[in-house]
Amino acid sequence: MNSAVINQQSIEKDFENAQKEAKYWNEKAQDALTNNDDDLALEAVVNKKVQNKIVLIFLTQLQQQQATVALLRQNLMTLENFKKTLGNDTEL
Repeated sequence: MNSAVINQQSIEKDFENAQKEAKYWNEKAQDALTNNDDDLALEAVVNKKVQNKIVLIFLTQLQQQQATVALLRQNLMTLENFKKTLGNDTEL
């Protein structure tokens, strides 16, 4: 379960970084439009779209990993309760 939690934390960091990158390109696009820099605006919009797709991919992975961790925790609690029911002398 520990590796599942570590994996979730890693995905969270990747998700946050992807969000920052998408925000950066959004700001770049706004600046380029303000300065009438069509080439930079186009590049920024394309990069922003790509980054937004990456954000969605990480969001999906994060949601799946959160569900996995929740299920593992639930199963662990069930096993611990089962062990208590059988008594402390029983090894699983």
